Amino acid sequence: MIKGIRLSSPVIIFSLSAIVAGGFYALAAEKYNEYSSKKAQKENQIQNILIAQQNSLNEIKKEIDLLKQKDEETRLSTTKLIISAQKIEDKINDSENETKIKEENSQRKILEIEDKISGLSNETSIVVKEWRPRVARIVCQWQYSNGLMRLIKNGSGFVFGEDASVYGGIWTLTNKHVFLDDNGQPPSTCSIKLPENDKTFQAPFVYGSYKTFSSVDMGLIEIKDSNSQLSATISSEKEIFCQYNADIGEKMAILGYPSIGTINDITATEGIVSGHEGDYYVTSAKIEFGNSGGIAVSTKNNCILGIPTFVKAGQIETLGRVLSTEAMFEAWGISF
Repeated sequence: MIKGIRLSSPVIIFSLSAIVAGGFYALAAEKYNEYSSKKAQKENQIQNILIAQQNSLNEIKKEIDLLKQKDEETRLSTTKLIISAQKIEDKINDSENETKIKEENSQRKILEIEDKISGLSNETSIVVKEWRPRVARIVCQWQYSNGLMRLIKNGSGFVFGEDASVYGGIWTLTNKHVFLDDNGQPPSTCSIKLPENDKTFQAPFVYGSYKTFSSVDMGLIEIKDSNSQLSATISSEKEIFCQYNADIGEKMAILGYPSIGTINDITATEGIVSGHEGDYYVTSAKIEFGNSGGIAVSTKNNCILGIPTFVKAGQIETLGRVLSTEAMFEAWGISF
């Protein structure tokens, strides 16, 4: 009790109640603040966990998308491989079919050749088989400056190389009238085709790519786009040209592409040396237009006696002419 003041019981009770209530409120406020703080921390932890889980889900989704992309790429690659394999298989089948067709054509050509030479003597048959791969069909074209065709001429030729050439390189021996027009002008180009070569050789006429000889009807066309087949064909250790004058009665075979024969393979005719006429042999073997520039081969000695020539288009002479190797050598400047 405070001196001089006397408090009644109700006042005391109220005061105590207020003190107790204030203390309880303060305690409750402290507890609430503590709870709110812990709740906020818990919510932050939960939020962080949710964010981490979301990030993890995003990474997983990215990996799934990447796997899907790789799977699609793999599927596309597999599809491409299947398509490529099918194309390769188709090409193999096409190649096999093409090879089969070529083999059948080759076999047919062999049979045709055998049929052709079956009526020839045994000596001539041997000559035809040996010399046929080197006898070429020549087609020459003259064009105007605007590209239009002016003239086409065809004939035969014999392909030989450095083993027999004084000029080096690979050349086609023929008559010069095969690749010169009536005015002595060369063509724009000539194609040269051999019966056993897959390629048709093109010979554009530029300076130095051909040679003519004023003294005889003989010319040379250079082949610059050779291939391995041609190199193998012209390689020979044997003597190509006969280095003697054939006697009357000696047998010969004329090989070439006459206009009345096949254009895809040579035609062979037999005959004998019937006489001599200047630089030429006269022969009983039939020579027709297109044979010009081919070869006349001795069936006895298996060497070239000369070049068939002096034939007009569409006419068959009873006695043909063959430019002798002696005249050829003289034009080349080689001793005979």
